[in-house]
Amino acid sequence: MYLGKKVKVLVADDSNFIRTLLTRELSKFPGITVIDTACNGKEVVEKNQTLKPDVIVLDVVMPIMDGIETLKEVMKTRPVPIIIFSSTARHSREIVCKALNLGAVDVIAKPCDFKDFKQAVKDLALRIMSTARSHTKLRRVYALDSIPSSPHGGLKVPKVISEERKKSKIAQQLKGKPKRAVVIAASTGGPRAVKIVLSSLHAKSDVCVFIVQHMPKGFTETFAQHLNVCTEYDVKEAGDGEKVFGGHAYVAPGGYHMLVDSKISYTIRLYNGPKKHGVKPAADYTLESVAKIWKENMIAVILTGMGCDGLEGSKKVKEHGGYVIAQDEETSIVWGMPGEIVRAGLADKVLPLNMISHEINKLLSKPRLR
Repeated sequence: MYLGKKVKVLVADDSNFIRTLLTRELSKFPGITVIDTACNGKEVVEKNQTLKPDVIVLDVVMPIMDGIETLKEVMKTRPVPIIIFSSTARHSREIVCKALNLGAVDVIAKPCDFKDFKQAVKDLALRIMSTARSHTKLRRVYALDSIPSSPHGGLKVPKVISEERKKSKIAQQLKGKPKRAVVIAASTGGPRAVKIVLSSLHAKSDVCVFIVQHMPKGFTETFAQHLNVCTEYDVKEAGDGEKVFGGHAYVAPGGYHMLVDSKISYTIRLYNGPKKHGVKPAADYTLESVAKIWKENMIAVILTGMGCDGLEGSKKVKEHGGYVIAQDEETSIVWGMPGEIVRAGLADKVLPLNMISHEINKLLSKPRLR
């Protein structure tokens, strides 16, 4: 018997059949209660205000106000965790990235085949339960967008950086191994958090950045493109056998684990092995391989996300003398990954999202990290 407080869910879809099916299937989970449904975005915004759900399951293609516009309005009026559940997620990379950047905590592709629907609903129920506890924090998290930048490292609104400015910032790429490295790992709520951190980092020609965001195959290239226009670093999806340069940031491709090979001129290796912690890419692989090369000259940054990915890798970082930063609970959508780091005593600093880039910039301005 489930004795805890049930998660109140509002289901939004333009199809009456899907609304009915989702309500029936989600209601089978003892920790979830579907309090109402909505057939368009206008209804979602209104019912979010009156019924105060803990989580909204949102379709993208809806009349009157589509899912993207609805997401924007909900985040303005009463922020609440939103999980996109839409067939659009299967074929529109731009829509997926836009939804995640606007604040959706997760995106699940609505299956075409009915036989796959029950498994998709199981995945959906797991995400609902994992993100529900972030409801009381979401106002604080999204309020960060309105905080002006400060000389002490306050949040800078993600900006557009021209290619000319990138080139002027990174006039000389180092021909050998970059002297220092940063690894950023994130999952649920991560795309927005990664963007905020990366947009305020000062690019340095002797520093390379590796980004592991739990994201399906096919979406990480678009994610990298979105990041590239808001940071001084040259961001791209990593390719197998690609040489690592300073002033560059490499995003682990969905469906592959990203490692750095020290034996062959510090090149990226993509490993098509089994999932780890249920995810692929897994940050543990990247953290461990980077720690072996850069040792005390690396920084690991563990951002919002469910699960424990990054814990084993951060242990390796500490063993090699590296520095570990964990996002604090107050500004995390889900304090799973960073929470594991803090509980294990691995974090050198536990910081709110708007202070992480300041800490990284400060560390990288020194001859030594410690």
